[in-house]
Amino acid sequence: MVLSSPAAYEAGEFDRPIGMVHRAVERAVANFGLDHTMLYPSWLATNTQRDWADQIRTTRRVAMVFGDAPVAPIHADDIAEVAADLLTRNTRRARIQILIGPRSLRLRGAVATIGDMLGVELPVDDLTRDQVFEREQARMPRPILETLLDVAAASIGQTDPVTNTVERITGHPARPLRSWIEAHRTDFQHV
Repeated sequence: MVLSSPAAYEAGEFDRPIGMVHRAVERAVANFGLDHTMLYPSWLATNTQRDWADQIRTTRRVAMVFGDAPVAPIHADDIAEVAADLLTRNTRRARIQILIGPRSLRLRGAVATIGDMLGVELPVDDLTRDQVFEREQARMPRPILETLLDVAAASIGQTDPVTNTVERITGHPARPLRSWIEAHRTDFQHV
């Protein structure tokens, strides 16, 4: 079982740093010779905590670039349940499983979901690419950030696909972003 990334196969990513790292891991596993399945989760619901929780707790605002980029957040528990099923049963075994949340929404919509759970409006401040490079330079290498920004920019006007893979494997529909936010509400509460 390998938790990979759609960056390993998506146009605009597979031949750039993030995709190349994931493909290298996938090749190493395949070359080992054991039966395996690659899990490709969509945008992780946990990204909301990693990317926005500090801003929301301290300023009650979120600054981001490409707020209209689409995402279909996948709940971490859905990924874990799919992995557990595939590791403990020999059904639905395939080389890949693409795990996608139940609904495509814009990044702004994800912020609005958090605000709704907190009972507050969370304004989104639009940043330029240059502002993002300035803010994030200590957090991640520039080539990684450039790839993420290029992918987000290219996705504007698109809709993230939604599948029933989680439901086919676990027997229940994929959990909505709201479910993850409810379970982690304190991560976003004002200090």
